[in-house]
Amino acid sequence: MQVLDSQFIYSKDIEGSQGVKKERTLGKDAFLTMLVAQMKNQDPLNPVENTEFTAQLAQFSSLEQMFNVNENLKNIEMIQSSLNNTQAVNIIGKEVKAEGNSVKLSDSKSVSINYKLSSGAHEVKINIYSSRGELLRTISEISKDAGEQSLIWDGKDGKGNSLPDGIYSFMVSARGPSGNEVGVSTLIKGQVNGVSFENGNTLLSIEGQKVSLGSVIEVNNIL
Repeated sequence: MQVLDSQFIYSKDIEGSQGVKKERTLGKDAFLTMLVAQMKNQDPLNPVENTEFTAQLAQFSSLEQMFNVNENLKNIEMIQSSLNNTQAVNIIGKEVKAEGNSVKLSDSKSVSINYKLSSGAHEVKINIYSSRGELLRTISEISKDAGEQSLIWDGKDGKGNSLPDGIYSFMVSARGPSGNEVGVSTLIKGQVNGVSFENGNTLLSIEGQKVSLGSVIEVNNIL
């Protein structure tokens, strides 16, 4: 009597012309049922040898451990998700700094565009875009030190026209004295006024802008 083939233990994806599909396999309960049935119906004149039986038990033990690992990983994921949600709710009302490149224009008020330079820059260019990706204005600054910088945008386009309320994006580029490119990271700053959970992602609402919790790099109490 042969040892149960381990190829029937594990589930695996097969990619074919019709896409990815699941190969039908045996789970641990079915494997144990087959193992017991095999022992009950074995030929008394040719019983399963100890080595075969030991190999079958080893297969079952490996399968059981695999299922336990998967279950533990699921539990850890659920706990981590719960902790993230709790952490996000506790941030409501606080001021955060996060990675991002959008600003919200409202009530024709000026807004702050924030960025960080990896080193000193001779010239910095800030391009402001509409929600459709249309370039609305380019603002240039000179002689900026390394570190965080901010620019007050008056909410107008390159022709001096006031733009309507909404979310706008910006891109920042910088060059050093010798014309070399300077590293730039764009930032969003503001007060968290809400939290939403979408497709397994935790999103913070920062003055009307949705920001992933994972992009937050600093949290401060508002004095």
